[in-house]
Amino acid sequence: MPCAALAQPAASAQKGPSLADKETARALFRLGDDKFHQGDYSGALDAFEAADEIMGVPTTKLERARTLTMLGRLLEAHDVLLRVSRIPVEANESAAFQDARAEAQTMSEDVAARIPSLRVRVQGLSEGADFDLRVDDAFVPSKASRFPRRVDPGLHLVVVSATGYATQRQRIDVAERDSAEVVIDMADDRLAVEGDGGLPIPLLSLVGFGVGAAGLIVGSVTGGITLSRVSDLDDQCPDRTCPAAVADDLDEAEVISHVSTVGFVVAGVGVTVGVVGLFFGGSSQDDEAVAIEPWIGPGSAGLRGRF
Repeated sequence: MPCAALAQPAASAQKGPSLADKETARALFRLGDDKFHQGDYSGALDAFEAADEIMGVPTTKLERARTLTMLGRLLEAHDVLLRVSRIPVEANESAAFQDARAEAQTMSEDVAARIPSLRVRVQGLSEGADFDLRVDDAFVPSKASRFPRRVDPGLHLVVVSATGYATQRQRIDVAERDSAEVVIDMADDRLAVEGDGGLPIPLLSLVGFGVGAAGLIVGSVTGGITLSRVSDLDDQCPDRTCPAAVADDLDEAEVISHVSTVGFVVAGVGVTVGVVGLFFGGSSQDDEAVAIEPWIGPGSAGLRGRF
């Protein structure tokens, strides 16, 4: 593209770019053209954007858009091409500007046809439940979230979150001209308990409190049995001296006492894990699975696994 194409600004001639501006834009335009033909599209874009910021004419915008398409940034390229049509036509407009307008119109239609779309279908939610959708960290308004979204070709990250459900993340690669669809099933990894306005409870906390409750029940029941047995033995063992006939009862009472102790230890460990889960629990599809199991040994107990 000849640099003479920059000579006429699109704005009124009453106050346009200075001579220094024009000469700088010409140099940037030549630099961008050289880098484009060398395959350095990022460098070319920097130069063309700088020239376009100074001049804002059809020729600078056309080359800027052309470079954006080479970088796969079709959404930006289409937007820049549409802006060419908004530049006022001058009475004495040069042939270079007229040609750039015509090419921008043709290119705009081609680029628009190449832009792919991505539709996100969310399932597994209770009826009427609201959800938040983000595509590449951009929040998608609720009404628009149920329709195809125009995106650049390439890899995209879809994130769906809803109260009472685990946040779901999924990556999808979308090709040019494609109409892709990704299905997010919120029921696949539901780690939270829904309540009346309550907060979601992490899986780690659910497991911890569940184990703690089981340990408390075992400890309480066996503790009650131990107290009852000890009371009976006190009657049969005056002055702490027991006849041989009750030796088996003594052994049984001692075993039940150990079981009770282990139950309370497990309860304590479970509650501790539950509390830790409340403060540090979180979930994502990238996390490793939670694996927890209790262990019981002679006079001791606990939990082992990975959290």
